[in-house]
Amino acid sequence: MVYIDDSLYDFDLPLALQQISPQRREQALRFRHEQGQRECVLSYLLLKRALLQEYGIDENPLFEYGEHGKPSIVGHHDIHFSLSHCRQAVACVVSDRKMSKSLGNSPDPLDLIERFGADGVRMGILLSAPAGNDILYDDSLCEQGRNFCNKIWNCFRLVKGLEVADIPQPETSKFAIDWFSAQLAHTEAEIADLFSKYRLSEALMAIFKLYCDEFSGWYLEMIKPAYQQPIDKATYEATLAFFDRLLRVLHPFMPFITEELWQNLYDRKPGESIMTANQTGETLTRENRNEAITRQSRDNYETILDFTAYLKQIITEIRAVRASKNIPQKERLTLISPEPLNALVDKLANVEVAVNGEVSGNASKFIVGTTEFAIPMDAFINVEEELKKLEADLAHQQGFLRGVMAKLSNERFVQNAKPEIVALEQKKKSDAEARIEAIQAAIAALKG
Repeated sequence: MVYIDDSLYDFDLPLALQQISPQRREQALRFRHEQGQRECVLSYLLLKRALLQEYGIDENPLFEYGEHGKPSIVGHHDIHFSLSHCRQAVACVVSDRKMSKSLGNSPDPLDLIERFGADGVRMGILLSAPAGNDILYDDSLCEQGRNFCNKIWNCFRLVKGLEVADIPQPETSKFAIDWFSAQLAHTEAEIADLFSKYRLSEALMAIFKLYCDEFSGWYLEMIKPAYQQPIDKATYEATLAFFDRLLRVLHPFMPFITEELWQNLYDRKPGESIMTANQTGETLTRENRNEAITRQSRDNYETILDFTAYLKQIITEIRAVRASKNIPQKERLTLISPEPLNALVDKLANVEVAVNGEVSGNASKFIVGTTEFAIPMDAFINVEEELKKLEADLAHQQGFLRGVMAKLSNERFVQNAKPEIVALEQKKKSDAEARIEAIQAAIAALKG
């Protein structure tokens, strides 16, 4: 008995029907799940690939039903097919009801394009259609695509509206360019891998996160000059080059806005189009991507990504302190740190870093990794509210530590788990103990 499970194959209904003769098409459309809920198509191409290689079966096999209604090949009754997981992906509305003309819940594509734009609709449909799953469509996804187009356009206006001057390049801008170059190369490699696996929805999401979180949310803030001040030429040119590469990567998904902005990013030659340009730019084409990734590793790019993530977490914590105390961004704070920090922290968080400074009793403390930082809050803090927050955080950390200790005290877990998993739990234990100690010290300082 040979058992062929076709659950790993993705079936394209129109393509499958084109490849099947009328006789086999009629038979194929009779295949159903045991409950008869959804129609299934058994592609002739799959049969040919699965059977000809192994058994040399006739190039045009015919189906027949066995005793239990299972499809098999005429003359080869020892070969059966499992259709338990083979089904056509179905488009559904957000309520999980199948789209149907009779139900009247199928949107009009032209109406969607009128409301959200062609690129917005393309993005919305792609986000709703991850590989191998039903299409759970909702208008809000197209609205998200339209908003993404607006963000791209606003970033373009910001960059092209900068005043450029022949002035020295700040160290913060040099660092930002090095970091984003590494981040862009890392994401381009991830997108290439997703393309090779035909995971288009995930590739689009990777581009979306790169653009919104890294480029728009962080990079432009890092290189933006002070109010009414010009930007240096070197940083401006690097930013245009990054924008060009981002548009090329995004073009297959959102062709209209990317073509329009790409044409206006630089002075283009007549007939030049982003459609015929290398997708990832001259510095990272398909041919030299592997070489660039190798160079990335050799140049220690992973370290700059990790280090920048560390700085971003510090800046995020400082901003959280400001938000919790209603302290405006223009109010300069003092950050007490056990080590010198990159100038980006000062620029983006508006703080003066005091290395190993004296921590007063009324200070907001936070921990990034295992490093503790403090911001004196004598002029801003409400002692009672701060004590409540610290005590709640202490209870949470103590509960987390108890869970980790329960794992580590389980002999079966320690003996059977992989060494790296045990090591990770031990690191969680030490980190939690450090956090608890810091929180207890902060509570004692406030009460003292």
